[in-house]
Amino acid sequence: MADQPGPATLPVLMYHSVSTVPPGPLAELGVPQRRLREHLAALASAGYRLVGLSDALDLVSGGFTDPVVAVTFDDGYADFLDALPILRAVGAGATLYPVVGQVGREADWLGERAGLFGRLLDWPELDEVAAAGVEIGCHGLTHRPLDVLPRGQVDEELRIARERLTDRYGRRIRSFCYPHGYQDAAVRAAVARHGYDNACVVGRQLHTVGADRFAVPRLLPTPEQTGEQVVELVETGGPAWAARLRALAQPAWRLARRQVFRISGRTLT
Repeated sequence: MADQPGPATLPVLMYHSVSTVPPGPLAELGVPQRRLREHLAALASAGYRLVGLSDALDLVSGGFTDPVVAVTFDDGYADFLDALPILRAVGAGATLYPVVGQVGREADWLGERAGLFGRLLDWPELDEVAAAGVEIGCHGLTHRPLDVLPRGQVDEELRIARERLTDRYGRRIRSFCYPHGYQDAAVRAAVARHGYDNACVVGRQLHTVGADRFAVPRLLPTPEQTGEQVVELVETGGPAWAARLRALAQPAWRLARRQVFRISGRTLT
């Protein structure tokens, strides 16, 4: 009997805060516990194996034929501790991307909106997360967009963040998440050069198995979506126009952000 082909695509889910965020431009970044439980339980019931990103990429590249979904959480908010029993209950793994230089503080890159999400996990709490089997990835040192920074600053962000995590956990940190999702060929090359094995963007589409492991796109479940709708999201990848619109807008927006950084030193997001 011929071997079954592996999956052609890999759905990767992107969560942030496990909370209810008030209506506004950042509302979709908060998914409350009950909704997260509904999302993951629906996927598990539909037959998906839920794992962190590095494990998912290893499975699909190694010929694993059962359906897999990677589950990721950005920023490292303290309310991620509320996700641990949910992950445990459905037998799910995940990858958490803390902002290493901001551990235990507020998400100051959000400015006056930082209070909507509460503080970030501190080091003992991150230790608890790692001990629970969650993959600890890296979301940079300061959450600055890397694609507008000089090469030396990019290298510093990547090196210091990775060294702190490696020194604390005594193992290779495989997965990186680009702050704000911003990256280009030079940034991807720098991430690979600093020893990471994979990296994720926003993308709003399915990852094609065998495509660039340093530009893995993700899907964004929202607090309004039911479990059934999230199953549909991972099966279809969502509306194609969303990914196309983002791709079309990126070059002009990157140019504008670079010009502002050169003139004022400010990083627009």
